[in-house]
Amino acid sequence: MGSLFTTGKTSTAAAGTEITGITPGAVFLDFMAGTVTLPEGSTAPLTRPMTKNLNDLGLQQCNSIGIWC
Repeated sequence: MGSLFTTGKTSTAAAGTEITGITPGAVFLDFMAGTVTLPEGSTAPLTRPMTKNLNDLGLQQCNSIGIWC
């Protein structure tokens, strides 16, 4: 078990708040576009912004990611 936190402001949450109401299923992290997409049935909005994305940084790939659980 772990937590996902918003890094960008959404219409329903400030940056840095915990994303709650995630239903079981795949969570997609799109580093090129800078989005997190939650499974159907999760609390809206299903697509949340990241603070930075690879396009903003002029990169094509990331070498590693960190996941803390």
